Amino acid sequence: MNKLLLSLAFVALLGACAQVTKIGPGEAVIAERIGVPVDSGWNQFGGRFGGSNAAALWTSEGLAIDQLNFYVGVKDGDLIAANPGKEQRPLAFKATMQPHELVALFEAFYTRDGSSFKLDKLEATEFLGQRGWRANYTVVRKFDDVKLSGSVWATVRGGELFAMTFSAPAVGFYARQIAKVEKAAAAARFKQ
Repeated sequence: MNKLLLSLAFVALLGACAQVTKIGPGEAVIAERIGVPVDSGWNQFGGRFGGSNAAALWTSEGLAIDQLNFYVGVKDGDLIAANPGKEQRPLAFKATMQPHELVALFEAFYTRDGSSFKLDKLEATEFLGQRGWRANYTVVRKFDDVKLSGSVWATVRGGELFAMTFSAPAVGFYARQIAKVEKAAAAARFKQ
């Protein structure tokens, strides 16, 4: 419990230094390329957190509790996250990646700090109005031993990756938020 409180305090301090914008209700446009209908409020943080190169980072309850990340138009060879260091491979997207390879890319991102990752399910689905896939996963964060449930939706269009990831503590928070996240994922569309 003390580790969780410490991590919440650290993330609150980070959040105090970041620009926060209220999102919703209505359509949110991300990177001028995708529109996401939002029926309840989210907070969007400016800047990069945790080394992610996501185009947008949203939270409902706070960054240590839930995170909804959008990766928009990641080009072949671009990193989904800042280079982790010499001992770890760069987290680069390749346009030829198959769904299981894309899951492995996100797994490498979530485990680069020593956290554990387990793929629970991988299935084909529609995302952004075209063929894509969804994966459900479990992560146990190393620094506070909190078990997170997560989902990622993704598609590749014109050789670019478009993905949406959501994670929250498995106890309570994920179940409370996932229905509205699934609704947003199902209704999200390309703007151009």
